[in-house]
Parts: sequence; structure tokens; C-alpha cells
Amino acid sequence: MDSLMCSEPNKDQACDERRREVHAQNLPLHTMVRCVGLLLTALLLLVPLSGCTLYSEFKGTQVASFELGEGPEYLDRGIGKGTEATDDRLLSIKLIDSTLDSVEFNDWSGNQDGANAFRFEITITDTGEAEAPSYACVLATQGPDACLLAESVEDGVWMLDESIHLYEHDTDICSASCRLTLTVLNADLETTAEEDVNFISDEYDGNGPITHTYNVILGQGED
Repeated sequence: MDSLMCSEPNKDQACDERRREVHAQNLPLHTMVRCVGLLLTALLLLVPLSGCTLYSEFKGTQVASFELGEGPEYLDRGIGKGTEATDDRLLSIKLIDSTLDSVEFNDWSGNQDGANAFRFEITITDTGEAEAPSYACVLATQGPDACLLAESVEDGVWMLDESIHLYEHDTDICSASCRLTLTVLNADLETTAEEDVNFISDEYDGNGPITHTYNVILGQGED
């Protein structure tokens, strides 16, 4: 170890810096590992304070709630199963409460945004793609693309205790078991501030942040 020629401790800044260097070079390995671990722990604790929104609460307003709806026998509590067919029923949900006079179905044109017409969108989150594929679900009268939304009573209004159903429409959205996320919003988040958006999701159970997404796992069915 280099000798330190410092006759007046704490008076010479360069000498103090050299002392710290020598001390660091001679720290035992287990002490250095422990220090690195403590540093990483401190950084992780600081992450939520630095603006991270991974677990943040959605700023929109929840105006209604749903639960898994009533479907045919092959649906497990309203959750479908993926097959290689292009008309699978993916999900059934039932409206259980609402603060609105009516809940209608948005045609995704943009003309109905901001009111009581809601956009139904599903995203398959486990495809391994850089951008998870998403599909707008609309009524048959609104010209569906890959996802069809079907009412139990075809009147264009989602009534309390009514189950609605999301189907594949000439597209194999989920050919096997897959993770599906449903969002029901009355506007487009790309053009509307989050705090100005109303949403419908499952009933809040008091645990964790309020979220506008509903996540389910579809099993694999038989073709």
C-alpha cells in the first residue's frame, strides 16, 4: 500500500481524497458486495419517487362496473377458449352498476367520444411482439373488423344485468391459450387527457390502484 505523507490530517483536500481511495481499495470483498446491495436497494426505493407510473392509479373516472357474464356451457365463468377458428367467443361480461343514464357502444369514428358511448378494445399481451396487437370491438351494425360485439338484447344500449359478448370476426385473434386485456373507455387516450376519460371496468375491491384495464387468461379449446 502506498504510504500517505500527510502531517496535518483534514487540512489538505488532496490528501483526504487519497485516503478515501486507499480505503476503498482495501475494503474486504464481502463489505463491497454488501455496499453494492444497499446502493441498489436505495435506488429501487427511489424509483416510485422519480415519476414512474407503472403502478400508478388511472386518472380517469370509473362510471360503471361489470363482472364476468353468462355464456354458453363451454365458457368458464364467461371466459372463452382460444382455437384456430375465426369466430371464437372470447369473453362475456355483465353490467352490474352504472352512474349513467345509459351505456352505449362507440363506433370508433371519433364523433361519439366524450359522451356515454364507450370504445371496447381487446389487446393480446403475450404474443412476444414488440407492440401487442389490439382490436376494436363494435356491433354488427357498425361494420366490425376483427372483433364483433354482440348484445343479448339488440337495442344499442348496455342495460344493467345484461351480458354482452366479444367474438372473433373472420380473424384468429387467439388460437390457443392467451392473455387478454379489455379496456372500455369513452374516448381515445391518444387524443384525450387521461383525467377527462370515463371508463368501465370490473368492480374495485379496495386493493391496489384503480385501473381501467381488465385482464383474463383464455384457455386452449378444441378446434
